[in-house]
This record gives sequence, C-alpha cells and structure tokens, in this order.
Amino acid sequence: MLIFARREVHGSVAAAVPQVDDTQDDGNEAANISKATQLYNSGDVKGAVLYLDSLEDGKQSAVLKSLREKFYNEYRDGTVKKTRELIKNYDYKGAAALLTDLSSLSGENDAEVLKLLKMCEDFSVTEVYTGAVEHIFFHPLIAYPELAFDGDGMQRGFDEYFVTVPEFKEIINELYAENFVLIDIRLLYSADENGKVTKNELLLPKGKRPLVLSIDDLNFYRYMKKNGMVHGFAINGEGEIVTYTDSTDGTRTYSDDNEIVPILEKFIEQHPDFSYGGRRGIIASTGYEGTLGFRTDEMDAPDYPERLQKAKQIADKLKDMGWIFACHSYGHNSPSKRSVEQMRRDCDKWIKEATPVLGKTDIYIYPFGELIKDNDPKFLYLVEKGYRMFCGVQKSPYIRFHGSYVLMQRRNIDGISLKDGRVKDILDPSKILDPLRPKTD
Repeated sequence: MLIFARREVHGSVAAAVPQVDDTQDDGNEAANISKATQLYNSGDVKGAVLYLDSLEDGKQSAVLKSLREKFYNEYRDGTVKKTRELIKNYDYKGAAALLTDLSSLSGENDAEVLKLLKMCEDFSVTEVYTGAVEHIFFHPLIAYPELAFDGDGMQRGFDEYFVTVPEFKEIINELYAENFVLIDIRLLYSADENGKVTKNELLLPKGKRPLVLSIDDLNFYRYMKKNGMVHGFAINGEGEIVTYTDSTDGTRTYSDDNEIVPILEKFIEQHPDFSYGGRRGIIASTGYEGTLGFRTDEMDAPDYPERLQKAKQIADKLKDMGWIFACHSYGHNSPSKRSVEQMRRDCDKWIKEATPVLGKTDIYIYPFGELIKDNDPKFLYLVEKGYRMFCGVQKSPYIRFHGSYVLMQRRNIDGISLKDGRVKDILDPSKILDPLRPKTD
C-alpha cells in the first residue's frame, strides 16, 4: 500500500511523492518505489531519477514512470533556475555544465533544455566588439488602435510617436534575425567612487550585435489610458508580469500580449539568445503621476504605504526579470525652458518620490531628448546627484565618454522613424507598418 508525504525542496514544498508502508508487500514495484523515494527524501533527486532509469523496461510500471516524471521535473526546474542565475552573472560555461548534466537525463525529449544548452555553449565564446552600439527606444504600445486612431485631436500624436502591438512584435523579430542581442547599458561604462567614468571593453558572443532597448514614460498616464494603452501592471497566479485594462462597465481584463514587457518576455522564452546575461532593457520613468501606475507622488495619502508596497513589488519583479530603471525627469518638461532652480527641484522631487520604488540609478534620459550643455549649472547638478549615463535622441548610433559622464544617443522607433525611412539600416518598415494606422496624403 502506498502513502504520500510532502517535503521541502529548493525552498518550496515539493509535490506529493509515494512512499511505502513496510507492513504491506507490494513486490518489486514497492521495493523500487521505496528505493527511489529514499534517494529523493535524502535530497538526491537526480539519483532517484537515475535509479528509476536503470530499471529494466519490464519493471517500469505506469506508477514508476509517473514517479520518474515527477522527480525529473523537479530536478529540471531546480537546475534551470540555477542556470538562469549563472546567466545573470555571465557564467555561461557554468550554466552549460549544469544543462549538459540535465540533458543526459532528458535526452532528446526536452527541447527547451536543449535550446538553452546550445545558447549557453555558443555564448561561452566571446570576442571584443568594436562596432556601433544601437540604442533604440519606444513609448508604451498602442494596445487598442480603435481608441488611439479614432480621429480626435490626439490621433496625430499617437500616429507619430507610438507603435502598435503587431509592429513591436515584427520589430523584435527583425532585430533577432539580424543577430542583435539585448545588453545591459552598464556593460559599456564604469564609474569609480570619485565620479570618474571609463569606457569598458565590450565582450559579446561571437557574431552578435549589441542592442540597448529603453521604454519612455511607462507610467500609465491618464491620457494614455483613455487613448488605447493598457492601464497597469499586475502579477498573475504564476508570478508573471501581466497587464490589465479596466472597462467602463467595471470589468478588468488581463493580458500577457499587449505591452512590451510581457511580449518581450515570451519572445526571450522562445529565443533565449536574444538576451545577453538575461538582460531586458531600461524603463525611463517620470514621477508627476507616480511610478509604474501607482500614485506614489501623493506621499501624504493615508494609504501611501500600501501604494508604495504594491509599486515596489512590481519594480522588484521587473528587476528580477532583467529590467533596470532610469530617471526621465520628474515633470517631463523641456530642460531649456527650466531655470536652474526648477531643474534642481525637479531632480530632487524624482529622487524623493521615485527612488523608494525604483531604487537608485545613474542613468538620466532627457525628456524630449533635449541635451543640456555640460558646463550648464543644470547639468552639473545632475552630475552632482550621481547621474553618469545621459541619453538623448539622434538619427544614428552615438556614444562618447567625457570624464565624469557618458553621452549616448538613442534612436526613436515610432511612426515618424518608420515612415521617413531613417531606420532602414536596421529595420524594414514595409514589413512593420500596421495597416490600421491612419492614412496620410
């Protein structure tokens, strides 16, 4: 007779596994279950799988096969988790070793493991990259074109500065086909305790082209929510980031397929070699309507601690996924139209309200891509506050090192750049432009 027990494995409760009641005699099957379970309970999950694999075909009953599958899945999940941690530290050789061991158990039956193994083996060999580093940026995606392109006074702005969900999907497909790989912008520079910035040697897997991706204004502004964008982030029952959209009738719809973060996550699950070091991109946040859709700007609100906790939960999850954060100013005002004192207040306010959610950052992404001269007191104040990487907007890749800071220019991917052809060197607009966009003369 079989009884079931539960035990802690890899920090979580494992699925119930059969054990043997020694007062009963179930023959060889019971003895084999007992042996495998003893190995499992001792922490040797792999040993339990190997023992079951060693049994002659005639002794592998349905119960034993089910037990083997249960043990293998647990061993697999734990190994893949360890692999992903090694990848975050760019230890592809260590990750490949773990996956090689795992593949000896899975054989040809686990396509995901084999794909991950091949990527780790390929990425274990790097070379110095000396070419241009692309940095592209998006605004939040148009999830509901019927609301963005409805003929009102805001339609033109959405047509010019945003892309739709199908367009974004085609864009990442094309970039992947051209051997681009997402990198952490912080691989490009180092800053010492005195504020001196130096250029890093960029090592990449052979044949890969570096790509920095950033998203501006992923704050779920009110005007965006009314005009075709999703309304916020949530974490589903599987612990994954999804979006939600509230309808006028009070219902809420969740999706993992209508905003950059979850779409990119699914793409990298299918194509792990689109991400180097498990990195994703940069989320450039303002603060005037809070952070990540939570009104953390209202610090005197009675429920502020609850808002902060929820916002930080989303931010921490995004960091764990490989995203980093940048300051996009507090109020998204034109730097040239701000006085020195206004710029200082803006900077201080972002640090006060956004940092508790997002954490510290040394990346400053200019609103409107409008640069400030490096001898301007406004700029010097930003450097004083710890910003080292500054990003503007330009039509071609650009990065320069200036002693105490780095200037990197980004390319906008939106209706303007797709229509005027400025990104034809990396993308084919004819394959990307959504037929739902408004017709222009």
